[in-house]
Amino acid sequence: MKKNTHFFCLLCAALLIFLLASCAARPEEAGAESVPEETPGAAEDGSGETVSSPSCTLLIRCDTLLGKLEELPAGKAELVPADGLLLEATNVAFSEGESVFDVLKRELQARRMHLEFSENPLYDTAYIDGICNLYEYDCGELSGWIYRVNGETPGYGCSQYLLSDGDVIEWLYTCDLGNDL
Repeated sequence: MKKNTHFFCLLCAALLIFLLASCAARPEEAGAESVPEETPGAAEDGSGETVSSPSCTLLIRCDTLLGKLEELPAGKAELVPADGLLLEATNVAFSEGESVFDVLKRELQARRMHLEFSENPLYDTAYIDGICNLYEYDCGELSGWIYRVNGETPGYGCSQYLLSDGDVIEWLYTCDLGNDL
């Protein structure tokens, strides 16, 4: 019996030491200063001044489908908003070196909006297959997603286009290889 009591006391002492050690390991409970979280879109420049990150505007439209809803596969017409805007013009911060694809992927994921793409690692490119369950070929063999930056359609993929501060990115659904935009 004495042996069991001695073992029980040792077990309680070990448990107490463990609990005290784990409480001391938590800086917020021990009164230590917590490290402030980094604010997206802002950073210090070394002088204590806050410098804002570059930003762009992101917009996603499928208004070309509004007059062609009957041409869409069954169940797709209900995915098209009445105004054709899947994402209204939104200011988005980005980091230097990010591409149009990086911003699209991050922003749609943050909003829990569907994005399907395929990547080709050999060429380091990404192709947008579908946004919000609207896919290429849903409105004919010339339909799909294209992008413009500052009103121009670049001659290369969205993963290759590196952003500059103030850029305006438009993702547009076309039914005629862009001729309907």
